[in-house]
Amino acid sequence: MFGENALEINPGNTYPWPLVTKNGKPITVSAVMAVVYRFHEFIIPSFPIKDQNNETLWEQNLFETSFNSTGFLNVGLERILAGALSSHIPDFKSGVDESFRSAGIYRGRPFDIVVSSIVHEREQGLPTFNQYFH
Repeated sequence: MFGENALEINPGNTYPWPLVTKNGKPITVSAVMAVVYRFHEFIIPSFPIKDQNNETLWEQNLFETSFNSTGFLNVGLERILAGALSSHIPDFKSGVDESFRSAGIYRGRPFDIVVSSIVHEREQGLPTFNQYFH
């Protein structure tokens, strides 16, 4: 996959490299996904769990799950997605729900998830949106 070093692509590989590179360097999925995490205003505090007829079974508070993936797996992804996609995002484009911005209940101290995410991206070397596309 690589050429002489990890930042060079082996030209012998016929993968369409121009589509997944910038200045000859691979663009990784993890870097792209890190940018997506900046959209924390899409996180809503609760959402409905829907059945196959799009009827609400119950309203699920996200913090009450403690991000328990086992519980989500037991309910089924299709029920979760149906509910999440049908939810209204009240603060769309105006900020993050305060319960997520101050997620200190999980760390024992005040914690701003948005700032933490951006700081983590910078520490990992991910450029700002404007730097990346210029």
